[in-house]
Amino acid sequence: MGVLTATPGRAEAQDPRLVEIVELLHRNEAFEALAQAVAMDPTNAFFLSELGLAQALAGQPGKALDNYRRAHRLGAVQADDPSMRAIDARALRGMGKAARAGRS
Repeated sequence: MGVLTATPGRAEAQDPRLVEIVELLHRNEAFEALAQAVAMDPTNAFFLSELGLAQALAGQPGKALDNYRRAHRLGAVQADDPSMRAIDARALRGMGKAARAGRS
């Protein structure tokens, strides 16, 4: 089973390893999987936020900020969903960190 199942308009993590990849800083594999997920489902706030995290950890605060902002916009639209509120909160924290990193 792969890490990601994706069709146009819908991407799903099939393996919790996707998040672990980011946390362990396996950047190439994480970027590839997350970029594919975002390309296949550009309205998936979770994957946008995770891509932002991978970019922030790789020292790309500008790109991270862009993806965190996209995730936040999607989270704000779906604020009645508790899981979206959590993703939105993470995106907002990431935006703050990326903005500070971009200024230093």
